Amino acid sequence: MLVTDGGTGQGRSALAATRALHDAGYRVAVGVTADFNLAASSRSCQHIVHLPSATEPGYADAVRADLRRLSASSPLAAEAALVVASDAAMVALELPEAELVDKGALEARCAAVPGLDVPPSAVCATTSEMRLAAKRFGFPVVIKPVVSTWPARTIGDVSELPSDLDGSVVVQPFLEGQLEAISGVMHNGSLIAAVHQRALRTWPVSCGPSCAAVTVERDREREKQIAALLVDHRGLFQAQFLGGYLIDLNPRVYGSLPLALTAGVNLVAVSVDADLASGPNGARPLAAEVGVMYRWIEGDVRNVMAQVRSGDVGFLA
Repeated sequence: MLVTDGGTGQGRSALAATRALHDAGYRVAVGVTADFNLAASSRSCQHIVHLPSATEPGYADAVRADLRRLSASSPLAAEAALVVASDAAMVALELPEAELVDKGALEARCAAVPGLDVPPSAVCATTSEMRLAAKRFGFPVVIKPVVSTWPARTIGDVSELPSDLDGSVVVQPFLEGQLEAISGVMHNGSLIAAVHQRALRTWPVSCGPSCAAVTVERDREREKQIAALLVDHRGLFQAQFLGGYLIDLNPRVYGSLPLALTAGVNLVAVSVDADLASGPNGARPLAAEVGVMYRWIEGDVRNVMAQVRSGDVGFLA
C-alpha cells in the first residue's frame, strides 16, 4: 500500500492511515516530499518513496510509476494500493473522488438530498467579493479555501480578512454548536461501515478539527442522507456537522481516524477490502463501539492553554 499526502509530510491523516493499514497486516510505503515526514517516521512504515509535491509537475506520474513497482509484487490492483491523505493530492492525481473536495459545490450537491442542509455560502474569487459576502452575512464569518490548502479561519471583523487570495474561498456565517461527524466507507452505493463521533474540544478553539472526541450512537437518518449524497462514491469519507448543517465533506482519510480504529472499525482496511465490513451476524453497516474517547494531545493542550489565557477556564475551581 502507498500512502501519500502530497505535501509537507506533517499530516496526522497520513500517519493514522499508515498505522491502520499496518495493524490490518498490510506492508505500507509512504510517499515523502520533505526532509521530515511524520508517517514515514512511524514504525508502521516499511518503505519510503520519494515524490515531488502535489503542486509540482510530475507528482502524478511519479505516484503512478511507484504504484506499478509496488503492485508488481502484490496481488492488489494498483487502484486499491493507493491511500490519499489530502485534497491537493486527490486533485493532482485526478481521482474520481476529487470532484467531492470542491467545497464550493457542496450546497448544490446537498440540494438533491431532502433534509441535508448546508450553511448559507458564497464562493468568492476576489478580495472584493469576499469582503462583500462577509459584510452581507455579518461578522464573525468563516472563510476556507474551495480546495483545502490551509485550515478554515474565523474572521471577527473586516480588518482580519486577508488582503489577497491564492485561489477561491468559501465564506459562511459563523455557527455555534458542537462539532459532530459521520465517518465511514461507501461501496457499490451502500454504506458498509460507519463511525459517529462528537467533538468535546477543537483546535483551533473557534474553527478547528476535533482534538478530543467520543463515539456516539448512530443517527440512522443522517446515515441515509449521507449514503444518498455519496451514492456514487467508493471508499472512505468523513462528513462533519455543526448546528444541524453539513459543513465539510472529506472523501479521504482524516485526522481523528484513530478514534474509529480504537472503537473497533478499521475504516482504512475496510475501504481496501470491503469483505472486512461485517458486523454482528453479518449486519451492515459495521458500526463502532459507543463511548470510546480520542485525544490529539498537542491540539488538546493548545485548546486548554488558549482557554486559560482567555479566562474561559482556570486551573483552580
